[in-house]
Amino acid sequence: MTKKQKRLGEMLLGEGLISQSQLQRALKRQRQWGGRLGSNLVMTGAIRDCDLRRFLAVQTGTHEVDISEIEILPHILKKIPQKVAEQYCMVPIALKAENVLQVACADPTDERAIETVTRIAGHPLEPYITSYSSILRAIHRFYLGIRVPDGPTEASVPPTSERQPYLNGNCGDMVPRAELTDLQRRFDALLRLLEDKGLVTDEELNRALSAPPETQPPRGSRS
Repeated sequence: MTKKQKRLGEMLLGEGLISQSQLQRALKRQRQWGGRLGSNLVMTGAIRDCDLRRFLAVQTGTHEVDISEIEILPHILKKIPQKVAEQYCMVPIALKAENVLQVACADPTDERAIETVTRIAGHPLEPYITSYSSILRAIHRFYLGIRVPDGPTEASVPPTSERQPYLNGNCGDMVPRAELTDLQRRFDALLRLLEDKGLVTDEELNRALSAPPETQPPRGSRS
């Protein structure tokens, strides 16, 4: 667990927004599938994306923004290239008179992302917090000209192309790659149920996943 993950997990625990078991479940999913802690807390149902966003806004003193209500001008959009927006989950929204670039981002505490995008954009940044799904929809709308209807989860947002999913950066944590499809979410729920009932262990699961396909019994067969 990284230092940053410990801070977020401990803060959410301290506020009673998640339980210890929910935190451990999210960390376990993170080890299996990658991504950031906040993303995995949302994907495991420990906390809603909007609640996590509001919590981070209060903790960081960052204002929230509803990016769906904003029209981003083309010359502003050029400040952050599409691939950078995808990788760091950050979209430019306006340029202030002081030459400060206002950006909507999913994690205003990500100092590395802020520093990198500041260097690329050539402007100091003023971050505003929004949800992962809002960022993804904004990328589709403004960079690709594709309007994605609002939905309850990030999984409702398609990848930027059928051949290439989002980059493996911050924004990619919530992108519906193959493992984050509806089937995978169902599998996650089933796995949690089996674990809660004590019907499967980590050791058994890892052994089954590491076994070559030809050694695994056919689906529906009995030993």
